[in-house]
Amino acid sequence: MRYATGISKAEYKKEITSIFSRNTTRGFSDWRQCGNLCIDTCTFLENTADALSSEGRYADLFEITNRCYMKWSSTDKDDSSGETQGFCTTVQDNWAIVYEKGQEDISHALMQKWFMEQLEGHTVIDYMEDDLYDFLLKHFKNEDELLLKKAMLERVMSSSDTCKYDIPVLQDNYIKVLADLKAPIEEIRSFVQKSGGYSIWDTLAAIEQEYGNYDAAIALYEKRIAERPDSYWSNEPRRALIEIFKKIGDNQKAFEQLKELLWANVGDRSIFLEYKEQFSKDEWPSEWNRILEELKNHPGGTAWYAVEGRFDIIMDMIEEPPVSDGLFDVYPELEKLYPDRCFKVRVESVRADAARASKRSDYRWLARNLKTISKYNGGMEKARELAAEFANMYPRRSAMLDELRPFL
Repeated sequence: MRYATGISKAEYKKEITSIFSRNTTRGFSDWRQCGNLCIDTCTFLENTADALSSEGRYADLFEITNRCYMKWSSTDKDDSSGETQGFCTTVQDNWAIVYEKGQEDISHALMQKWFMEQLEGHTVIDYMEDDLYDFLLKHFKNEDELLLKKAMLERVMSSSDTCKYDIPVLQDNYIKVLADLKAPIEEIRSFVQKSGGYSIWDTLAAIEQEYGNYDAAIALYEKRIAERPDSYWSNEPRRALIEIFKKIGDNQKAFEQLKELLWANVGDRSIFLEYKEQFSKDEWPSEWNRILEELKNHPGGTAWYAVEGRFDIIMDMIEEPPVSDGLFDVYPELEKLYPDRCFKVRVESVRADAARASKRSDYRWLARNLKTISKYNGGMEKARELAAEFANMYPRRSAMLDELRPFL
């Protein structure tokens, strides 16, 4: 609903109570209700932002948004589908509106004071504190505001009420504030040396870049990659190195890092296309042949073969025992190019499925695959033959026989 002008804060607050009341049962919002709770609260916050912004009531918008935020935090719920993330995104949008447009109605000082009070008081559940810190760190950037953030973080880090597992995150936030204050890099490095946690070194590397200390940043990123070369950990450091090398004009080293990124992510289509763009049309065939040779040592790479139109290689891979028809849905070109070979793979695959099947959902899957086989030229006869074969092999599996009945 759209809100008319002149509605009191009390009416908005009453609507918040109503939203949470109708989407909870005895104070709990189950997984079904939580989706509706997210939709209702986000719609409410968006409409409230439109209405109160048009009236210039930014202080009221801030207060109502915060009330909804606190209510969400205090409500017991099953938000396993990610509703909290969606809700918090809308809240941050409202905070940004107030911060950017509402200074005549509510000062940045009052806004910052509210954020810091919640963080020092631990008034919201732990993972929602991340949103408070995120907004606080990205805004309030004059020197006085930064000094207030610095002092607050020092108090929280030293407080006995702070969980020890939160300390590394707080330390990470602290050096970001030090960097915003343009503290001497030696001070920041010294603090990091005495801190714990893994991510703080990546934050330090980013700060070294901000300070123009590219050699120090490169050394830190290379150290991270050496410690954890797996792509999950090394992709971001490699990306950072590529950007640094481009910035300082060392295109050869940027290319080398891209190549390392490529082989750390065999089968990643977007990285492959990015790598391919580094070569001219005349240069690429030779490089592709070199990649083909290297791919013999890697089990993945089907996406790369598909980009280059090498569906013959993908087909060969599918036919290697144990056969699987899983890639036919990913690459429909295979059915057009190799219908007879695909038909044989589907037959062998459905036999393997029958041997593994043990419950009703498995038998439904089996029937579904028989239906797929029946669509081939002469496939219905083969599907019936397979259904009879399975019925003879497993005569006591009544659920299987029930699902296969259309083919018997």
